[in-house]
Amino acid sequence: MATIGAIGFIASATLSPHAYNARYGCLIIAASGAFSCIPPLLGWLSSNVFSTGAVGLAIALNISVGAPGQILGVWIYKADEAKRGYPTGMCLSNLPPDCVRCMLTMTQDIG
Repeated sequence: MATIGAIGFIASATLSPHAYNARYGCLIIAASGAFSCIPPLLGWLSSNVFSTGAVGLAIALNISVGAPGQILGVWIYKADEAKRGYPTGMCLSNLPPDCVRCMLTMTQDIG
């Protein structure tokens, strides 16, 4: 799932800024891959904590770790890169989370 999201984001980042239909298609593919990873990973996390009281805290901490990345994402889309399709913003805000998701998915398959 995460690999599909990474492929969509990479394809969108490499396309021409004026290829709106193709970039929109890549966004749909990227979102379906990136966001479909969240529920299974939260389910896996909640099943592997020690007590039922810790489940809420573990899920809240897991989700809150991603918040700084979203805040940073607001500042890395530079106005002078608009004509080129915001390459810095696309690469920095989308690719690292997908790489982490890919690693988590691979370690989950191994274990």
